[in-house]
This record gives sequence, structure tokens and C-alpha cells, in this order.
Amino acid sequence: MKTLQVTQQTDPDYSPKHKQQSMFACFSLIFNTKATTMNQVYSFLMSFKKVSLTAVITLLFLQNVLAQSDTTQAGTQKELLEMTLEELLSIEIPTGTLVNIKQSSKPVAVTVITREDIKVSASRNMMDLLETYVPGFFWLDHTSEGMAAGMRGIVSDRNLKFLLLVNGVVVNNRAHKGMVSEISNWDLDDIEKIEVVRGPGSVTYGPGAIAGVISITTKRANGESVTGGSVNYKSAYESRGVNLYTSGKSATGVKSMFYGSIQSTDGINQPDVFTSKTFTDYGLPSQMKAPTAVNPYMRDARNIPQLKFIADFDFGKGYKFFTRYNQAGMYGHSFDRYKTLSSFNASNKPVYKGDIVPSMYNKHQQFLAVAEKKFTLNDQLDLNTSLIYDNENSASFRYQTSSALSNANMDSLKLRDITSITDLSSLRHALYQYSERQMTGKVVLTYKDKENKFQGAVGTEVTNNKWAAPWLKSASDIRLGDQKEILSDASVLAVANTGVTSVTGNQILASQGVYVGKGWTTNTVSFYGEGSYAFSKKISLLMSARTDKDTYSDWLLSPRVALLMDFDKHTVRLVGLQSTRMNTAAQMLVEHRHGRVSEAEKLQAAEVLYTYVHSPNLVTEANAYYNVTEVLGWSSSAAGVVKVGKAKTAGAEITITYKTKNLSAGINHALVNLIDWKLAPGQTSSGISYADYNQRVIFTKDDNTKDTIYIKGTEKHLNNYAQNISKLFVTYNLLNQKLVLHLDTRVLWNFAGSNDGLSAYQTAVSNVSAQFADQVRAYVAEVRKNNIYKTDLRVNLSVGYKLTENIQLSAFANNLLYTNHARRYFYDSGYTDVNPSKIKYTQEPRFYGVKLACEF
Repeated sequence: MKTLQVTQQTDPDYSPKHKQQSMFACFSLIFNTKATTMNQVYSFLMSFKKVSLTAVITLLFLQNVLAQSDTTQAGTQKELLEMTLEELLSIEIPTGTLVNIKQSSKPVAVTVITREDIKVSASRNMMDLLETYVPGFFWLDHTSEGMAAGMRGIVSDRNLKFLLLVNGVVVNNRAHKGMVSEISNWDLDDIEKIEVVRGPGSVTYGPGAIAGVISITTKRANGESVTGGSVNYKSAYESRGVNLYTSGKSATGVKSMFYGSIQSTDGINQPDVFTSKTFTDYGLPSQMKAPTAVNPYMRDARNIPQLKFIADFDFGKGYKFFTRYNQAGMYGHSFDRYKTLSSFNASNKPVYKGDIVPSMYNKHQQFLAVAEKKFTLNDQLDLNTSLIYDNENSASFRYQTSSALSNANMDSLKLRDITSITDLSSLRHALYQYSERQMTGKVVLTYKDKENKFQGAVGTEVTNNKWAAPWLKSASDIRLGDQKEILSDASVLAVANTGVTSVTGNQILASQGVYVGKGWTTNTVSFYGEGSYAFSKKISLLMSARTDKDTYSDWLLSPRVALLMDFDKHTVRLVGLQSTRMNTAAQMLVEHRHGRVSEAEKLQAAEVLYTYVHSPNLVTEANAYYNVTEVLGWSSSAAGVVKVGKAKTAGAEITITYKTKNLSAGINHALVNLIDWKLAPGQTSSGISYADYNQRVIFTKDDNTKDTIYIKGTEKHLNNYAQNISKLFVTYNLLNQKLVLHLDTRVLWNFAGSNDGLSAYQTAVSNVSAQFADQVRAYVAEVRKNNIYKTDLRVNLSVGYKLTENIQLSAFANNLLYTNHARRYFYDSGYTDVNPSKIKYTQEPRFYGVKLACEF
């Protein structure tokens, strides 16, 4: 293993004063650039309120107070960049394990996205970035929940089956969304690297890591004296932003780093959204474009910009402190826009005011603070402790209306109902609105014997969870739950008037409510351990286990056993495990109120991984896996979590990577097959697959009488999933590394499982002679004629040029080349009625961008 040396260099002619002058010159260049895009960025910056700019720029002055007169150069990052692939694979890291194991011997498949990979990418956000580099990863859209990640055959309407970490801390939303923080932020400059564990990982990281783990490492306080920043602009989406950062070491030895960014995105005002409503009403793709204005695509929710602020400190002797604030939000773009009800005219007809406005949005804020202390007990024992405070604020609104509203016979109940509609901030419009706070204590003890034969780790975590009303709002403003039923009490406007027996427009009956007053709390406790024993230099055994329990759950068990074999340039790993997922906090609360203990979702897996180091610059990695998943879902009729079915899947991934000083390239391919899918008793449909299906459809015959058909199972393919995904990326440095060229492409070969839905519907009407059946057959033919669910190829390009040693100008094109209209499909929960409303997609446009970055 290569040893990384950290050296300190002092330049008597280079002082913080000189650095400030250089930075001033750099940003003078940025803001005086006459290019149209730079002027737009400048106008954007000047449009911010003074307090927002001051908050960012203050980071620079605060650091100058802390910085010492000389500069400290940390060699770690540079040496990592200069390492060969073989040297990188030999570094011992704890990703995917509790103990340090060299990367080529890991019992998990890991993709590492470096800072350099991020710099050359044309990605809009982290989900795009993962779709560029990670084998098998892609994302779908969802009408109300936003971006839905998919990997290894697993995708759902919410990102509940992935865990997201920031600097080793799980930042998932536990009440409803799962992985939500960070994924939609356009600014990625604060990230040093992203490590993606492809496949289950709850044995190491905790419940929820069914599909994978995404671990972000940000810029940290490493003692290096650096000040920098950048401005960017992206066409089509009209996105523009600025970030500033600075780090150094004080005279007292305290290392610090500060980062701040603001990104504002107007989005696409009139996106090309295509949606089927019925077989005759915009049912054919030639007619399918939404007939009314829909919400903007990727516009900031309520036009509030995205923000990131970071402060990181290393006080020495193992003491560290990290804090981070993240803010993001977007409109749900597939919904029609909304016109606000103002009053009623003399004829009791509703009167609407103003222009139509976006009708649905999600927003999320998160504040994270982590205090760490590492105790080195002796040469063999280390004790790592941390205290974590995580506070999140989440809201999703979809503005409601009601055709039954009238001014006739006005009384207090009628006025209450009208108020719930006209007040757009009322809980009548909220899909969810709440805050979530966790306080966690964590202790991990690691051991490694002197002969390097055995190493192990044991740890425990205790978390106090609290859910309440959103920040700075009344205690009665809480709302969440899969049926939006969790409220403070029955007096809020989300609850229908007394005596009402049926509800519309996002209200619930008083009897349906789950009332929590000022909120509720639970406690979660976890115990875990891992041991690795080397039988020889070539063979070792790794055994791991973790158990977790929440106040409203049973104990969850996640074990793993792995045989690791290292034969010089070849490494082979055989792994067997079980991974688990707790249901959301809202689901567990509702089940508890109904006298039930919420069941956990389980995935059992077997995997073989292989790595071959052809040469120091060329590496092949391959793996094959078999998963058995007991899929759970929420049932509105049962008011609880039920078994949806059991999926058996198998897949394989291969990655070939090549790296020299001036060239880095990679190609990968992921294949996943559905071996079997069986619905649980009582279930008739799902979004997993059309392989097992029994959905009743009632239709009208030509004589106006009703008849029934059934959509039955078809081929064994995963719905919402591309069975084959290929990716290629190349980065080449020219002119003594002043010029950087990058190209990447990804191909989703087809969505065979989604196409199965069309076949199932077509088969269901094969013996029906009614006009309805003719409409279905014509619709299916037209969909296939337009290549919906067929191959989707996209090519992105970027060019970067160093204007000086410290200033780089980059330009990029996203969707420079594409096929099949660059369709971004929406998640399909399966056909459940007589119309094909599940077919929905957005045609994403080509766009260009520019970025000017400085670092001193």
C-alpha cells in the first residue's frame, strides 16, 4: 500500500494579502467578462438580497481571520490523482465495511466518482451524475414525489430503498421521502468524491440500504490554504449560480473550511410533457401533449433559490466539528397550473384572480451538525465517537379546488370550506408538511492485531427522533402520512366539516385522522459488529451483523458472510447477506395506532465479485448477483403496510477502467433479469412487473351496458426498468493539461417491462368486439409506432481550458446527441383502470452551459 505524505511548504513572497489580491483579480475577470452568459450570471448575483450575498462573502473574511501567514500544502489530494489504478485499488478504506479492507478485496461493488469526474461532467444534479458513471443506475420522474432512483432492478415511487450519507452520516428523511436531501441540487462543487455501494448495505449503514448506498464526502478542513469559487450558467433551464470557499490553518493549529453557494433556476416554463388521459382524449402520442399549461420543469419551488453552507473544523487531537445547511425544492411539473379562487359573483359562480400559477411543489431544508472525537487507546485499539444533530423541514403542496363551492346560504361551515380553498397556505392544500429531528450518539471500537491476521469492529447507536410542525410554524400545521391522515387535531382545515360523509380535494373525514397534537417521538437503537480473519495472505473470512429496533418496530437483523480471496492480480469475493428496511416513521405510527407492529422489508442476496488488474493502468471489475426481495407497500384500504409480492432477480455488471496521466476512460454494462414475480395473496396489481397480474377493468359496451375484462400477467420483465444499461466516459488532457476534453454517453436499451403493460392490455381485449377494444388496439399500435419504451441514447460533452494556473473556463453540452426524443419517463404503478394514464414522459431538451472557476 502506498503511503501518502503530507508536506508543509512556506513561500515568504506569498501572503494572504497577495492571495486576496489574486482572488480580487480572478472575480474581477469573472464579473467583467462581456459574454452574454456571464452578464446573465452577474445580473443574477446582483438580484439577490444583500443579506444573502453577505452571508456567503463573510465566509472569506472569517477564514482570513483564522488563517495564518504562511500556506500549508496538503499533498494527499494531488498524490491520489497521480496514483495508478493498481495503487488506488490497494488503498485500505472502510467503504462498505466497518474495518479497513483494500478496495479490490471489498465484499461490495463500489463505484467512486472523484472531484475530477464531477468537474468535467455536464450533469444538472447528483442524480444525473450517478446516471453518467455508476453501472446500472438511472432515474425516473414521479408526478408528486420527484426524482426516483433505480439500480439493480429496484426502483419505487419514493427513494426509500437507498441510503444517502454525507461525511459518513445518514441524512435520509425517515418520515416519508427517504433519500431526498442533496439529490436535486445543481451545485456539486462542494463534493470531493461520491462512493456508491451498488447493492444492499444495511449491515454496515443501517436499515434502508436495499438497493444501494450513496456516500458523499465534501470538502473538509485538511489544513490546506485554499480560497476559490466559481460562477455558472446553464441555458434552457436558465440556471445560474455562484459559490465561494476557503480553508486554512490558524496560528493555534485549528484547521477550518467554509463553503457557501446560491443557485437559482427558472426551469423550462413550457416543458414538453406528454401524458395519456384516456384512449380518446389525448390518448395517442400524436395528440398526447398536455393540452393545458403544466408546471415548469425543474424550476425552484416558489422561486426560492437553492442554498448550501458548510463549516468544518479540525481542532486536533481527534476533535472535529462539521455543520451543513442544504436547501432545495422543485415544482411538480406534470400537473396543470392553477388559478386562485377569489370570490363569488351575483350568480354564485366562482371568480378567479390573477394568472395561472404552478400548482404543485416540493421543498426540503436540512441542517446537520456533527461533533467527532477519535481516541487512540493503543497501537491496536481506536475508539470513534460522534454526536449528530439532524433537523429537516419538508413540505409538499398541491393546490386544490372544489366544483361544489357556492356562495348560496353562507354559514360558518360553508365559509370554513371556502377558506380552506382560498388560503393557499392552509393544510387543505398540503400533501405533507412537517419537521423531523434526530439526535444520535454513536460509538465504534476498532481493533487490529499486530500480525494483521484479525481485525474487528463493534459499535452502537442510539437515536431520539421527533416529528412536529414545520420550522417557525404553529404546532397545528403538521400534516403527513400516506393518506395525509396524520394531523395535530380534528379542527384543522384539512379535516372536513362535521356531518360530511364523503370528501374531495385533499380533505379527510374526522374519523380517518391520526392525531398527534404537537407531534410524536420514538427512539431507535442499533448494535453492530464485524470481524475479518486472514487464514493466509491470500484467503480471509469476513463476518458482519447488525440489528436495529425502533419504538414501533421489531428487531431487524442484517447479517453478512464473505470469503475474500486475493491471488495477486486477481481477487474473488463470495458474499451472502440479508438486508432490511424499516417502513417510514409515518407508516409505523399509523400501524401502531391500529395495534400492529410494522413489518420490515427484507432482501436476501448472494453475490460473486471479481477484479483483475491487467496492468497498473488497466483494471476489469465484474460481479454477478441473485436477489430475493419480499416487497412491501402501503394499502389505503388496510390503512397499513402489506406484502405486495416476492421478486427474484439476477444480474451482472462489468466495468473496464483505463487511466494514465493524460487519459482516463471507462466503459460499463449492467444487466438485470426478473427470474420470478409472485403477487401476495389479495394483491391484483403492482408497479414491479406485469408478469403476475390480475386487474379487473369494467368498460362500456356499444349497447351502453357494462362488461368486465381482466389484465393478466405477461412476460417476466421488470416494469419501470431498462433491462440493459451501457455507459462510456472518456477524459483527455492536452497542452500540458491546460485543455481538458470529456465525453460521456449512456444507453438505456429498452423498457421491456413497461412494454409488457401494453401487451397485457391488448391481450385483455383480444376477444372483445366493442368500440372500447378498437380504441385500445389503436392506442397500443400508435404507442409502439412512436418507439415509446425503446432505446434511449444520450451523449454529453465538455471542454475545459486553464486561462491561467488558477483560473479555468469550462463549457459543456448536455444531450448534445440523443435518440428517441430524450424521453424521461414517469414511474408507473401499474394499470388499474380503463385509461392508459400511466404512460407519461418529458422530452428533455439539449442545453449548454459555461462555468468560470478560480482557486488559489
